[in-house]
Amino acid sequence: MRPHRSANRSDLLRAAPLRVVGVGLAALSMTSAALAQASGVPAHAQTSNSSARFAAAHSSLVLTQPASQGAPGYRVVVHTNPFQVTTVRSGHRVLATTGARATDAAVRFVAGGKAYAATHVTSARWHDGQVSLRLATTDPGATVTYTIKPRADRYRVHWQVNGEPRVVSSVGGEYALASAGAWYGEGIVETDKGGPYENQPWPLSSGDVNDNEVGPFSYFVHNPFWFTQSAAGIWVDTMKVMNVQINVGGSGRASLLVTNSTSSNDSDPGGPPAVGQSRRYDATVFVESTPRAVYEDYIGIAGKPQKSDTLPYQYRTPMWNDWGDLQLGVTQASFLHYAKTLHDAHLPGHTVELDDGWAAGYADHAFNQPDKFPDPKAMIDKVHAMGYHFGLWDTFYDNRNGDRASVLWPYLDKQGYLLKAVSNPIPFGTHTSCQTTWFGGGSPSDHPGLVDLGNPAARAWLKKQIDTLAKRYGIDGWKFDTQIYDPKCQRYDGLSKRDYLRIGLNFIDQYNLTGQGMITSAWTGTQRYGFATDAIDKSTNWDGLRAAAHQALSISTIGYPFTEMDMIGGSDGSNPPKSPSKAVLVRWAQAEALTPLMMGSVNPTRYDKQTVDLYRAAIHLHERLWPYLMRQVDRAVASGEPIMKPIFFDYPNDQRSYTISDEWLFGDSLLAAPVLANATSRSVHVPAGRWYDVMNKCVVSGRTNLGHYPVSLADVPMFVKLGTPETGMLLKALANGTGVSNRTPQC
Repeated sequence: MRPHRSANRSDLLRAAPLRVVGVGLAALSMTSAALAQASGVPAHAQTSNSSARFAAAHSSLVLTQPASQGAPGYRVVVHTNPFQVTTVRSGHRVLATTGARATDAAVRFVAGGKAYAATHVTSARWHDGQVSLRLATTDPGATVTYTIKPRADRYRVHWQVNGEPRVVSSVGGEYALASAGAWYGEGIVETDKGGPYENQPWPLSSGDVNDNEVGPFSYFVHNPFWFTQSAAGIWVDTMKVMNVQINVGGSGRASLLVTNSTSSNDSDPGGPPAVGQSRRYDATVFVESTPRAVYEDYIGIAGKPQKSDTLPYQYRTPMWNDWGDLQLGVTQASFLHYAKTLHDAHLPGHTVELDDGWAAGYADHAFNQPDKFPDPKAMIDKVHAMGYHFGLWDTFYDNRNGDRASVLWPYLDKQGYLLKAVSNPIPFGTHTSCQTTWFGGGSPSDHPGLVDLGNPAARAWLKKQIDTLAKRYGIDGWKFDTQIYDPKCQRYDGLSKRDYLRIGLNFIDQYNLTGQGMITSAWTGTQRYGFATDAIDKSTNWDGLRAAAHQALSISTIGYPFTEMDMIGGSDGSNPPKSPSKAVLVRWAQAEALTPLMMGSVNPTRYDKQTVDLYRAAIHLHERLWPYLMRQVDRAVASGEPIMKPIFFDYPNDQRSYTISDEWLFGDSLLAAPVLANATSRSVHVPAGRWYDVMNKCVVSGRTNLGHYPVSLADVPMFVKLGTPETGMLLKALANGTGVSNRTPQC
């Protein structure tokens, strides 16, 4: 995007200064008409290069963007005292900021450890197709310059703090949730109720999102993008870490703060912000007629997949990963037993993957535990002989101490192949590598280094390690469980964070990721790579299953269509591992069969014959849907269309669908309503149209609710939409080719 043009300081000072009485929020009020007059703005003003209009009305300033082809038009109403911003479409409020309190405001910032807020507008100017405002704040001597630049279906907001000599550690503001209905987006979130491991609210506003690590190098898949039931959306243009709170403690507000922010273009060299720098905030507010249109606007910025990184055969059957069963205690014998039991039970799969525990340290890139893995080549050959590919877990971290200390760490530190600390050498003698944070790091003294992918020599070394392993043992693909940069470390040779994201993703993109993909370093623009994306490890209970489904749906609706619900049955990392109940395992497999990709882990052969049979039936269901699924994959590459999506994406006027958390559309023509709870019946919401009930072999006329829909453990409720180009394909796959005639009974 082109750099945003800020108003000239002298322009903003045209208005006579207001006399402030008292301190803090106590200030002399001024009507918007007076503000406009003082700034030289007539009651109605319009520039020649924009269709937008700007006017003063009562105690507000109004920016109007008329409707145009493909865009509904909108008004931005700026309330001058206290400063608030409300977005209106067709006479209805679709998004509104909160008031002017230091911890709950349209514009707020933290300086010197204390929160401040913008209080009121002191001057306004309409020029060059944008509104420029000057705002007073509760911080004595500090002001905010605030600009709004409209386009047909969105407007860009840019503001910055001026006159503040201290370090500004965060900038952002709050929105009133109720102004926009239900909220969605962001991706995987942390919550105060066990998220992300056993809680993910859908919609987000129904829970309590409390996430202070939303950033491009976080361990979770998320983007700085949110959209709402009212068909508004927000994208924050930043490469910084964000602190996001949505309805925490039932607050009714969404707080979106950028932390340690110097600028949106990532020009800072790394490390803490400098005293006296201006702090800036850049965001785009989308205003559309439907939530799906807002999603399409964001994809226009982030980009659609240029390809599917997953190969067609990897969509057809699961990738099996041993972690849910074997975890760090895995041995060559136990892994081969795991693979053989899957094979002998005729459980389809394209790859069997050995997860963490094969190397002595993080990350030695070597089978260096002869007592556990005496002959890795023979092990992998046996996996190949069973008809599976072989995948291997690896990471770019290297522990420096502890039980999992890497034998390579001293060498990597000496060669300068690890990310370096920003300031003085770390407290380990002469070492200069940066202490990064990772779940496998153990105690603080164990915290690992991370290979510096920005360093060409380090990158070449890492590639050689991976390629040598693959060639020596016959490894077919990889699970890279890793970050690619840590923001608290130095960046190599002046590289920006965007450079690190690009370099890291390009490095990973050269490998076969076994249809599982990577779970880290997702941000605006990562969508273009077409990686498979999965949810984070889950608890092995019903809460974990529901969280996995909600996360897959959330990831899909921020632009990552090739998603899955992580390991079937969960993998919470407890020692010994907690096993899911039979019902949880079966229902998880059934639900994941109705997503783009399946990943098996907990071995169903540990249960009874019915469990194995039902698990196998779920895989066969996914296989029958494979031709239909591949059409959706092609469509996603062509347009960015989600494969797994909420009902309201296709039926925006169906108000009931905005709060449904246990159904989704799989493509346009299949409604998936798997069972995500310990129940013998469920309610099913069927949207408008005629739908073939696959279980009951009858036609349902929507929009309707099917209450107390009975389900046995073998049942997977699905409904095929009639009259679409894909109806016949689905009926043949799911209804034994019997088709639907005029005599097909109504349900």
